[in-house]
Amino acid sequence: MDISSATDTGHLFYNCTKITDVDISNWNLSNVTSLTSMFACCRSLKSVHFGNTNFANLKGCGWMFDGCYSLILDCSNWIIPSSASHDHFNSDAPGVVAPKIWAAK
Repeated sequence: MDISSATDTGHLFYNCTKITDVDISNWNLSNVTSLTSMFACCRSLKSVHFGNTNFANLKGCGWMFDGCYSLILDCSNWIIPSSASHDHFNSDAPGVVAPKIWAAK
């Protein structure tokens, strides 16, 4: 799927309660500015494969994994703008580790 010109992938998989694994490692997300609620409420989701995704233009990813109770994902080394809004990025998703860049100094 060619989404190289997409700027908003928010809500793309929102409330897809039956998906368990998503591989978007071959997607070009370099133009995306919003990932808001992209996987929110995907209660059965266990893994997402991003590969070496470029998030350089990201402005918002709030609620991205909200309610992903089964997901195990380490985002700690994501290269992402520190200014990107990220409210509730991983709320109700205990297995999702947020990017280190957002850690309180």
